[in-house]
Formats: sequence, structure tokens, C-alpha cells
Amino acid sequence: MSQPPRLYPSSPRDALVSQYVGQPLSALPTPAAVLDVAAVRRNCARMLSCARDLGLQWRAHVKTHKTAEVTRLQVGDSDADGPARIVVSTLEEAEFLLPLLREYGGRGRPVNVLYGLPLPPGQLARLAALGRELGPGSISVLVDHPAQLECLEKFAQAGADARVVPHAYIKIDMGGRRAGVQLESAAFTAVVEAALRAHDAGAVVLSGLYSHAGHSYAGDSRAAAVAMMAAEIGALVRAADAVVEARAAGAGKGLPPLVLSAGASPTALAVQNLLSGEMEQMASGAGMPDDAGAPRQLMAAVLDLGALLEEVQEKGHVAEMHAGVYPLLDMQQLAARSTARSALSWRDVALTVLAE
Repeated sequence: MSQPPRLYPSSPRDALVSQYVGQPLSALPTPAAVLDVAAVRRNCARMLSCARDLGLQWRAHVKTHKTAEVTRLQVGDSDADGPARIVVSTLEEAEFLLPLLREYGGRGRPVNVLYGLPLPPGQLARLAALGRELGPGSISVLVDHPAQLECLEKFAQAGADARVVPHAYIKIDMGGRRAGVQLESAAFTAVVEAALRAHDAGAVVLSGLYSHAGHSYAGDSRAAAVAMMAAEIGALVRAADAVVEARAAGAGKGLPPLVLSAGASPTALAVQNLLSGEMEQMASGAGMPDDAGAPRQLMAAVLDLGALLEEVQEKGHVAEMHAGVYPLLDMQQLAARSTARSALSWRDVALTVLAE
């Protein structure tokens, strides 16, 4: 596919390897971002393991690092890791990763790229070109207004393979007031009805609902982070109930199981508190803060979240996590204290900046 010219072209990887691999840090031009690869591997493996152990679908956001190497670690580089699902904040991120995504597709591994912003009409042709390269089932979009669904009706005309129908996720504002539609609002009802009409017309596949608890970054405890993830899942369950109710009125025939995609790095990390080993520690109070109420608050939050995830399954939906900062981490993530210190400490921060 032809790509628009870059304002700041990337240096070829081979040239960078030749110039810098094996050199001391003092040889790097400053400022330079330096990654601790061992920490990145641990952080990515821990998240993949958590999703697998809890039976959750996983989608990796690539905006923090924008590299093929870390993307491989985020999605797992084995076909046994299942579909490679990613979120991008810019189409250039997706275009840069196209060789990796083609590689996965060539091995028979399904790929899906979610453009993580409501789609502007001016980007439709670029997104369609990605779909043409990657094939059916490869493109997902967020919608929070009926006009965006009207735009998606022109997806095939914009140059996509006619077999490539974009998958649409309705973006839910569950408290951050940054993007999305609020539940029980006229705007929410309008976008649900428009999405079901577009699904019936074959313009999109209404795949699910999506939330991002950006305000979870203000948390300062494991209990707060788990409770915020429960708030995300709870909002998505209520939204899914509304979609199912609207479908019962006759729209949305052949709708697949709805994917409820929740997450920000603090809330996705918080899900690790549901693992059996963490539950045992909570029950004993081991590794807990000095506050005597903290273990009880955390256990209550964990039980609430666990019950919500069971409800998602019972209603025939699919629970998905997404996050992007967690491979590298930073001081903000340490301050949020969303999971055990054994998985969230200075040794897990993989990014430093070399400056002078």
C-alpha cells in the first residue's frame, strides 16, 4: 500500500543496529529513550498470563512505544497465543506495524487493528487500504455518534476489499468525560440504533462496546483500581443490556456475541489481583499495606469484579482487557499502586530517559 510521506522519516532498523548495538550508553545521542528489555518481557508475559488464566480476551495498545519489537511481546509471538489484537492511536502506527501484521496473517494467525479514536472521514481511505492489505476481520473502529456510522457505509467505496467489513465498537463514557457516549442518554440510544441499522445493512459488524477509565490514573490503591475496573465492566454490561433490548425489537439480526472491552493500564493491572495466588495473599493479609482495612476492602472489590466477569459470561458476552503503558510503566503507574508490589515496583519500570 502507498503511504503518505512522513514529516520525520524513521531511520532504517538495520542502520540503527549497525550504529548502536554493542556501544556504551555514552555513544547515544541525547535525549534517548532506553528500555530495559528484561523488564518489558516480564511485564508483557505477566499480562498475557493473567488474561489467559482468567479466560479474558486481550488487546494490546501500542501507542506508548510504537515499535514492532514490543508489539511482539505484547501479543505473544507464537501462533498458540491466538489472535493478535492491537489498538492504535494513529493510522501511522498501524501502517508502521503492517509488515509484522502481514507476517502473522501469512502464518494463519488472525489479526485485528482497532483505530482507537472515532473515525474522521479524512482517514477513511487510509483505513480502507489497511483493510485491503490485512483481509477480512482485520479492522475495527470506535463510534460514539451516528454520523460516524454513515461514514463507514463508504468504507468499501474508499478502496477496501469488499470482503472487509469494519467491526464497530460503541465507545462508552463511564465517568472520564473525555470521549464516548453516556449511558441512558439520548445520544447513547441514537448511536445504538444507528449501529444496529448499519449492522443490518452490512456496513459494519457491531462487535461490542469499549471503555477507557482514564480517571483510574488518579487512584492510589489496589482496592481503588479493582473497583474502577468493576465500574468499567459494570457500565459495559448495562450498555450491552441496552443493545440486547434494542435487538429484541427486531434490529441487529445475526449479531455476534458482544465483546465488552475495558481497560487502562491501572485497571488492567488491577485484574491481576483476581489470580489465585493473589487471592491467597489477600486472605492472609500478606504483602498488604499497614492499613488494617485494606485487605478487606481489596477482597470486597475483587469479589465484586469477579462476579461481574461471571455475569458477562452468563449473558453470552466476551470480556476483553486493553492497555498500553504497562510494558514500560512509569512513576504514575507506581503511584496508582494497582497491583501487588511484586509486579509493580522500580525494578519493573522499563523506561528511562538519557539526558544531559
